[in-house]
Amino acid sequence: IMAINFPEGTLDLPTKILQVKFPDTNDVRHRTTTTSGSYVDTDVHIDITPKSTTSTILLIASTSVHNSASNSYIYHRWKRTVGSSVAYVGPDVAVHGGLWLMMPQVTGIGVVNNTDNHEFKLQHKGSPGTNYIGWSSNAPGTFNFNYICALEVEA
Repeated sequence: IMAINFPEGTLDLPTKILQVKFPDTNDVRHRTTTTSGSYVDTDVHIDITPKSTTSTILLIASTSVHNSASNSYIYHRWKRTVGSSVAYVGPDVAVHGGLWLMMPQVTGIGVVNNTDNHEFKLQHKGSPGTNYIGWSSNAPGTFNFNYICALEVEA
């Protein structure tokens, strides 16, 4: 049983975790730098191939972010690619710039409807200033303070 803690109390959900996926360090270690006010792909991504067409995918991430301007915001969202189909999923999540922060994000993706590979790539935008995803510009063999996992759950 999976439990979710809310301020009002705990909600037990009758679920079964079918699989948990973690990326290789090469899937998250590179720093992405941009000055774009439009969403751009980062190098933070994870692949999961669902075992059931009725599953839900839960993404849990915490990424190292920074914007050089103190009066700015950084926004994240997920780009899901399944074959040639692209969709943008989850809420846009924002933090205020000017500091190095760990930006947490939890996104539940509805019923997947297929057992094809799903690639989830983190996208970000922000302005003014320069946006950084990943603490270091050279972090071989590390996660570079970018953590992500994908869980496939079935109710």
